[in-house]
Amino acid sequence: PMTELDGEPIRGTTPTRHLDMTRVLDWEVQQIVDALKEAGAYENTLILFTSDNGGLWDPKAQKLGYLPGGGWRGSKNLPYEGGHRVPFIAVWPGHIKPGSESHAMVNGTDILATVAQLAGTSLGEKQAMDSFTICPLLIGEAPSQARDELMLQAGSQCESESTGGAVEDD
Repeated sequence: PMTELDGEPIRGTTPTRHLDMTRVLDWEVQQIVDALKEAGAYENTLILFTSDNGGLWDPKAQKLGYLPGGGWRGSKNLPYEGGHRVPFIAVWPGHIKPGSESHAMVNGTDILATVAQLAGTSLGEKQAMDSFTICPLLIGEAPSQARDELMLQAGSQCESESTGGAVEDD
């Protein structure tokens, strides 16, 4: 496990290992942003930050106000909204208004159609048929194909939240 970053202690500097990991992730993202800025590419880069499922259930961190499920019931590998709803953060200088927010329903599959459109290419008629571009949504316009519903696979652990995706801390 990572114990320090650039000589600064990490392991054990937060109340849980999960929060230590979140701190490492924060540092890693900052390194990418700094490198893009140094290369002069930041202003022309779309950064998408999301997850494939809900956050880990971390009771110790939750008592301190850390809610990886955003307050929704459930966590990673559970069938409730907290196990599936995830943040979708997009930064694109000059295109996305900082601080803007949307409650539109999107799916990770939509990244493919979005990137294809931005790259100036198109997907074949039988390729990624469940992927819709979210370019309009990113710039504050109504999406051309809005989703009304999503089908999600339930987690393999459907019992109580207290056992699903628990983080063991030593």
